[in-house]
Amino acid sequence: MLFASEAASDFPLHERLSTCSTLVTRFEKEGEGMAVHLLRIQTLPARHELQRLFSTVAPALKSVATRLELLDERGDSAMFEQRDSFDADLKELRSRYQELLHAPPLADASLLPELTIIRDALCFNRTYRNFLIRQLRSERHSNAVRELGEAVEETQDLQSIWSAMFDARDEHNGVIFRRLRLKKLMELIGQKAYYAKDFPLPAPLKRFNVKETPNSWK
Repeated sequence: MLFASEAASDFPLHERLSTCSTLVTRFEKEGEGMAVHLLRIQTLPARHELQRLFSTVAPALKSVATRLELLDERGDSAMFEQRDSFDADLKELRSRYQELLHAPPLADASLLPELTIIRDALCFNRTYRNFLIRQLRSERHSNAVRELGEAVEETQDLQSIWSAMFDARDEHNGVIFRRLRLKKLMELIGQKAYYAKDFPLPAPLKRFNVKETPNSWK
């Protein structure tokens, strides 16, 4: 897979491409690497110049964007197909590039637990959270109220983690959304745990006096 940070590393970000002839020349010489550069530069040529470049630039951009997992085949098939919408499509693609710059590749989703396991984990999380809330509403002792409140918050945090896993694993979701959810998962559990596939249980272990993590959740 082509990684954007590597493919465009030779091009200075401050460079401004302001003429059609400059763009055409560089696309002819540098091909897809130039397409990545077009996603990174701060200032684009004028709209009328971009539209004149449509036939030269659009195919390379679409090819690179597909390889960088910036396009969803199901929802983005019309992007870079019409000259009149080329500048708008490019603006959208540049926005996605920045948003997904540090997002994991879609292939990481296959390393997550099976969807049925994640679904069961979320069901258990919801059931346990509802139990805690019922306990909290009936509790009168301040220490117990505090502990129950902390347990509810911890369980909610775990729900966010497992929900991100579910969305990333579900193949019914689009490529962009799934990669964003992988990014969110990494932010929630940290890079070290993410790459070690060290996923937490769906409910706080200490509340059940469990000392070992069941392998079925991994």
